[in-house]
Amino acid sequence: MTTITSLAPLMERFFTQRLMQQRQASPHTISSYRDTFRLLLMFAQQRLHTSPSQLMFAAIDAPFELPTHAAQIQRVLAIPSKRFTRTQVHFITRPEVESLLAAPDQRTWFGRRDHAFLLVAAQTGLRLSEMTGLTRGDVTLGTGAHVHVIGKGRKERCVPLAKPTVAVLKRWLCEPARGDGQVLFPNARGSHLSPDGVHYLLVKHSTAAAKVCPSLKDKRVTVHVLRVTPWPSTYCKRAWTALSSPCGSGTNP
Repeated sequence: MTTITSLAPLMERFFTQRLMQQRQASPHTISSYRDTFRLLLMFAQQRLHTSPSQLMFAAIDAPFELPTHAAQIQRVLAIPSKRFTRTQVHFITRPEVESLLAAPDQRTWFGRRDHAFLLVAAQTGLRLSEMTGLTRGDVTLGTGAHVHVIGKGRKERCVPLAKPTVAVLKRWLCEPARGDGQVLFPNARGSHLSPDGVHYLLVKHSTAAAKVCPSLKDKRVTVHVLRVTPWPSTYCKRAWTALSSPCGSGTNP
């Protein structure tokens, strides 16, 4: 006895159970699958004169997919990619990193937040989405200090934290929480920083740093640039000496 299976519930379970629950796919991956299936369903509706909700799984067979065009498809796929000049990945020098880290006014809450944000970004090499998505629970500052992130492709990893970064984060976590107190680097309302917010603080501090380090005037500083920039060990030594005091002692960093 042949079972007649509708395609609609199969696709629903694929998105809700397979992609979202089992694979925990990113929104971009889900959107890609959605757009691909949308093209398939539009083609099926035109060729079979059947609405997507009424389409049966058995209807998606070899004749429907036009195997006579397979040879042409293979020839199209065999076309080599267009040659192009790859854009060189720029980075900033160690003195430029040090000038950037020193730029925020750490007498203010925003300055201390920006300093901690820039330091973590420069030391860990996290992506923009990873930096803005960090919560306080993602940070471990004891033995084996690290930050836990779920990055591209829903891959989990733990990135070690250097001693000066740990010292800055300990002081930062002593700050009064904003919003629900979960976001590591919140905006004024306590929510996650937006890409525009990160762009604003990077432009602000790189402009200020350029007054001390003129070579920064001709460079565009982004989180990605910080990802490929060598970590300044000289800053580590000076920062560790200045920031190794316990939370609450001395002046704010």
